[in-house]
Amino acid sequence: MEIKHLQPGDTFILANERWHILAINPLNSHVLVESIESIFSGCFNNSGNNIWSTSPLTAQLEDYLNTVLLQREPSLDHFILPMIRDLTALDGRVDYGSCVNMITLLTAQEYMHCKKDIKNTSFARLLITPCTTAEGGSDVDVTYVTTEGDIACADVDSRFMIHPVLCLHPDTPIVECRLDEDAESFDSECILRCLNEISTHVGKESVVMEKEKNAQRVNPQTHIAAIDKDICMQRTGDSLWELERYANLRGSIQ
Repeated sequence: MEIKHLQPGDTFILANERWHILAINPLNSHVLVESIESIFSGCFNNSGNNIWSTSPLTAQLEDYLNTVLLQREPSLDHFILPMIRDLTALDGRVDYGSCVNMITLLTAQEYMHCKKDIKNTSFARLLITPCTTAEGGSDVDVTYVTTEGDIACADVDSRFMIHPVLCLHPDTPIVECRLDEDAESFDSECILRCLNEISTHVGKESVVMEKEKNAQRVNPQTHIAAIDKDICMQRTGDSLWELERYANLRGSIQ
């Protein structure tokens, strides 16, 4: 089946990993998803500042995408979409601007918006939002989610669990997988169905999206024209999908 048939809160298997849907863009049906399990533990930056665009974690996540997810399921490359990441600090400072990621972590605003669909975990988890910036007096504190589901701040070299986030095209082939109440187990047959269904998925959509993706991969700057009306996720004051602030985000990237 395709991911467009699911709703926020639903769980599914993709590239042998369990994911859940956090939000669906009403403008283009793009789907924001997060890994249910953490993929590793890491720190935001063990010798630097709290600017996500320069964090070593961005490279680690890209490596996970390329050497794990895409190795397991190469066709997934046709369905993963670029995301504008708003680096506005928790105190509202905007001097870090924004950046483009193909794989990322949640911002504090996104977490709060989607909190009802995110279960508390046994270990604290990292967010990409800085607590404040150098202009605010400190560039070494980042946000994280406590085991109780609250947002707190810690030094950039503190270690947390990493839950990757993707933005997927609505035609992405997946297999729905119902999560147990305790979120600890899932049907192994679901994985087998997933491998069979995705491995046999072929269609015109893949060809079209491959051409689009190749054009987008050349340079993040070339994403801007397409993203203007096709933005996947951004931070806003009132609505996660509000486009009013995107003019500012766009300007900070160019």
